[in-house]
Amino acid sequence: MTRRSLDQPLLFLHLPKAAGTRVFSLLQEVLRPRRTSYYLDRTQFCGFDDFTSLAPDIRATVLTDERIENVTADLIAGHVSRQTLLALCGSRQGNLLVIAREPRSRILSHWLYWKTYDARTRAAYGAWGDRIALAGLELADFLARDEIACQTDNIFLRMLLWPHPAIPDRGFIAETDDPRLLAEAESRLDGFAHADVVENPRMLTALESWLSHEYPMPASHFVLRRIETLQVKSGKKNNAASPEALADCGDLGRQIAQAESLLERRTRLDARLWQRINRADGDAIKPAQAFANTLERYERLAKTH
Repeated sequence: MTRRSLDQPLLFLHLPKAAGTRVFSLLQEVLRPRRTSYYLDRTQFCGFDDFTSLAPDIRATVLTDERIENVTADLIAGHVSRQTLLALCGSRQGNLLVIAREPRSRILSHWLYWKTYDARTRAAYGAWGDRIALAGLELADFLARDEIACQTDNIFLRMLLWPHPAIPDRGFIAETDDPRLLAEAESRLDGFAHADVVENPRMLTALESWLSHEYPMPASHFVLRRIETLQVKSGKKNNAASPEALADCGDLGRQIAQAESLLERRTRLDARLWQRINRADGDAIKPAQAFANTLERYERLAKTH
């Protein structure tokens, strides 16, 4: 099908471990944008600065402060801040999109996913690979490391507000700053054209409906649900935890219990943001149930090892 230019660029804030890889793929399939751009920015690197150590293909996607400038892409996405997306869009009026995930589930998925990175994969990330290797620690120890706080400490709020004087490049957000940071983040979030949560069983239907309204598509085009079905049948690998990663962490229940206090602190602000956009046609999804569903899925996955 012919690719097309979009009247308003679509700006997808890809929250790590929140089904964003799948959504980004589906957006490309459905919208068929003439040009797509995907980036990482400093929100993901916790003050890390040795970008020359990254493999060239990875380094090419990383935006340092000096490289953030507008691009002509119709679909702009990445593990980047809201400010970076708007800067890349330039003077054009873009539609901001985000899909969030229950934050304790997101952190757990992040930890388990980093465990799947073998030595060769970590080497491609140069000196940053040493921080990825911290996933080999117990969950509580992993959450206590300040050099990866940008990945574990209320990452959704960070991506909405970065750069911000109350958000350290390395280190954890002070709880005394919670009220003003949350108020600012909620204001930014309210400016998104479409926001939803992974746990919403109607997430794809709602996204399809919004896309059809903002970016009318030919009647013969695939809808999101059909594309997802095709992808599942194709057996394409997704960026999920593996049975091997679950086996490596041992007793997951014990680790979660030992890290309970840290999990709460690392997600206290993101939990409020998730609740703000948590909707399922009027039936709010309980965070405890969302987390329990994640644990149940991992339990099933572990049994396949």
